[in-house]
Amino acid sequence: MEYNKKNKPAIKLKISDIKLQVIRINDTPQMSMWQDTNDLIAQVHTHLSYEVIFVTRGPLEVRTYETSLFFDRGIVIIPPNLSHVTIPSDEECFCLLFVIEKPKHDNPRAACLNDYLQKGICNFELSDDVDYYIRAFSRKSSENTHSAEKAANLLAELIFREIISRIPSMDMSGDTKSESWCIGAIESYINTHIKEKITLSDVANHVYMSNKLVSRIIMREYKMPLSELITQKKLQIAQALLKKTDKKVKEIATTVNMGMENYFYTIFKKHYGVSPMEYRKMCRESDKQD
Repeated sequence: MEYNKKNKPAIKLKISDIKLQVIRINDTPQMSMWQDTNDLIAQVHTHLSYEVIFVTRGPLEVRTYETSLFFDRGIVIIPPNLSHVTIPSDEECFCLLFVIEKPKHDNPRAACLNDYLQKGICNFELSDDVDYYIRAFSRKSSENTHSAEKAANLLAELIFREIISRIPSMDMSGDTKSESWCIGAIESYINTHIKEKITLSDVANHVYMSNKLVSRIIMREYKMPLSELITQKKLQIAQALLKKTDKKVKEIATTVNMGMENYFYTIFKKHYGVSPMEYRKMCRESDKQD
């Protein structure tokens, strides 16, 4: 199904109790290199919103009437109403605009964020995770489908959650919304593809995160790496099949995609202390007693 990519609507985010609107200037936030820097005065501009530039490979020059700043790699945020011109030297810079919505009631966190960002041009470290997110966001923004737009919305939330967490006094440790979503999405992907070969890259691509971050989340949540988590889930399915069906062990090993029958026997006994056939026998005897 096609999506009308002309004048794509602002992406509305709620991160903790802070509401943002993220605006794409073009179909993709990727910036173009300057071919001619002779007429910079004509390019001086201001925004009513914040401008955030992701410098994945620099340098990026930001000129104001007072100074010139250079950034090799980082997240650069330019406050509203500041006359400036940005000069990327490489096409690996990405730009978005965003607005912090004025809350209806007192919101100290939103006020703290606004106060900090309005002090002047801010520069934060660009982590590998945010580098990954903004590139994926750029790709999804250039596509013309509803699924791509849904992915872009999720990526925008991941990006701005990371940015807000860098602001001093903005404690995001108690806000686990995006990580909870990620855990649910990981579970769903593994359960859906449990009979197939699943790699860390497969899972990471599904949740639009880097391999490194997904690996950290899985280890923190499950206290085991992805490979062990997948094996555990396969064995749980195998347990149910041994208990509730008369399928041969070889068939069950094939069903859960655990390779040769001997390998399945070894892994099953290592986890449960009994062989698959012994487990089936124990289940049947227990059912008779009941």
